[in-house]
Amino acid sequence: MADLQMEKLVGKFRKVGNPAGAQSVFKSMQPAQTQTAQSAQIQTAQPAQIQTAQPAQTQTAQSTQPAQTQTAQSTQPAQTQTVRPAQPAQTQITQPVQPRASRVRLAVKPLYVRNFGKSGVSDHEFTLMVAAINKFLPLVAQAWNVPMRPVIISEDKADVILIGDDSKCENGICAVGCAGLNPLVSPDCRVDTVSCRLFHKLSDRIVDEFSCAWWMDEGGTKCYKASAWSPVAGNRIVVSSAGGKITLCDFIYPGWLDRKSDPADTQYNFTNTLSTPFSVDNGGRVFVMDDNLRAHWENY
Repeated sequence: MADLQMEKLVGKFRKVGNPAGAQSVFKSMQPAQTQTAQSAQIQTAQPAQIQTAQPAQTQTAQSTQPAQTQTAQSTQPAQTQTVRPAQPAQTQITQPVQPRASRVRLAVKPLYVRNFGKSGVSDHEFTLMVAAINKFLPLVAQAWNVPMRPVIISEDKADVILIGDDSKCENGICAVGCAGLNPLVSPDCRVDTVSCRLFHKLSDRIVDEFSCAWWMDEGGTKCYKASAWSPVAGNRIVVSSAGGKITLCDFIYPGWLDRKSDPADTQYNFTNTLSTPFSVDNGGRVFVMDDNLRAHWENY
């Protein structure tokens, strides 16, 4: 391309008679082209690469790094919030268990009995009847769904004592009248024994701890003094123990209080002789209060 231009210039200057002027003109044109090419390359290629490539990479790298940092920082508190509350939740569930168990143990307290010495019952006979009662009394507690209270002989304190005269209760202590009674065995299973009367008092303490409850007959006009034995007081139970046979007494079930119960599938007493609620067996008795607040015994 340069040679062609040169030939054209030489041809022009030949016409005017100055071929050397063509070479000087051509040389003067070459630096201008070089500067123009170099400046074009520098201004277009190099700055374009520097301005577009390097800043773009720098901005992209800088913008991605904070995003990763924020993501890592935001995930760490989330893990801390989910792990920490788990420990107090377990503590709140397990702590209340022990006080409940201790309260149940404290609620089951023994029943203390004492032979006063004027009852006519020997210590050996007294020990035999208490052993028989401890064998039979759990059936009463199970039927009424109440804690069993073991009977313990004590010389220092007593809930029930044996005396020689009639039964009475003073200051929360129940006395058993023993005059003229056989201590352990009823010959015809119809006459009271000392062991039977002692069972009366202790079974009442199982069903009604403070001996102050009354049962209301929803279908009638009477209230009945709470007693597990009195409606079936004439029925005897013979319990065999290490010292022989001991006569105790029958007792009623909670179904006896339910007027709406079905006699076909309800048992009203231990020996299963009663067939209806609030019924009294032969030889039994109940202490009632009528609608005029008059309390009295009714014997059957």
